[in-house]
Amino acid sequence: MRVEIDSVVELGGPFAAEGTVTAGGIATVKGWSLDVALHRPVEELTIAIGDGPPVRAILGFARDDVAARFSAPEAGRCGFVAVVPVDVPVGLQPLRITVTANGESIRTADEYGVDVVPAFDAFEGLHQRSDGWLFGLEGVLLDGGQPAVQDGDDWILERGAAGRIVVWALDIEAGLPARDVIACAGGTFYRTFPGIETPAVAAATGVPGAERAGFSIPVMAPLVGSEAIRLYALAADGRAYGELCTVRVRLRDALPLDALPCRGKALGEVDRVETGGERISAFGPVDVARGEALVLSGWAVDAHGPRPAALVELHIAGAGRVDAEYGLRRLDVAHALKCGVVDCGFAVRVDTAWLEPGTYRATLRVLAARRDAYTELRHVDFTVL
Repeated sequence: MRVEIDSVVELGGPFAAEGTVTAGGIATVKGWSLDVALHRPVEELTIAIGDGPPVRAILGFARDDVAARFSAPEAGRCGFVAVVPVDVPVGLQPLRITVTANGESIRTADEYGVDVVPAFDAFEGLHQRSDGWLFGLEGVLLDGGQPAVQDGDDWILERGAAGRIVVWALDIEAGLPARDVIACAGGTFYRTFPGIETPAVAAATGVPGAERAGFSIPVMAPLVGSEAIRLYALAADGRAYGELCTVRVRLRDALPLDALPCRGKALGEVDRVETGGERISAFGPVDVARGEALVLSGWAVDAHGPRPAALVELHIAGAGRVDAEYGLRRLDVAHALKCGVVDCGFAVRVDTAWLEPGTYRATLRVLAARRDAYTELRHVDFTVL
């Protein structure tokens, strides 16, 4: 059996780079694997970082380079991608790989080392500033540079595909480009790459340095649900930050949460309910006039770690589902749990105008960080009048 790793990248972390991942985060491992004797792709491949949980890789990606290397067309779909949780201590950890072909499982030599670094809070010591920013979202580009298809507010990525969000940002208050753009999804911070050329921005604004005010943020298609990536700008002096926008990516036909087993282990609750602009009890039945918004707020974490969940949604029996805005700061929860999962808050807005009068049960669903199971937390009953 032959396995070669092309890259191990974890999008969050202060020192995120090839081969460096953040404790408690999620690493993306790409490569190829082949039964060399038969020149065929393997039947199954699992990957774990250190003693962390093994994850089954997604197989079947095109690798024309490998087919040419072995002069074997049948080897052309031997590529794989695996999304692996980093549930191991800080330090150098081996990448453990097991492949299965012809009904036989073989564990490869642990020759790939992964550097696990501590998690961090990108906003620690900074104050939030709501104004003084100018930015533009250029869109989501695929690996080849062509733009991804947009469906409403969502950008569509194909299964296993990677892309990049391109945005530019200026700190108007300082009259300079933003020092950095910080991306956050599900409480995990993503690495961004600065220095993208933006001559049109410089010509239109006259801001010094605006000719290279662009940033690129790597993103990968989620298999289940959608991914909401919130973008923040860091002030030119590094002392403040401000929220710019949210970018949503998903598959063309993404799997719903209930396509997975309901055997996750999540912690969380709804601790604030608002309707008609007024806060009401979060523990009793809720009456809401048809056409008014019902807003449920709270917190949720994947209990394993604990660490940020991948997605939070509200399932309304008989009426579908609504994605929550997840990743809001909840320092109180982080202190209570004695963990670093600060951005674990959520808020979900239910527009009752599309609901017929009647009583509904809304259940909070939390997708595990590794997207392999979900948890149902407490429900909220509400009546549309």
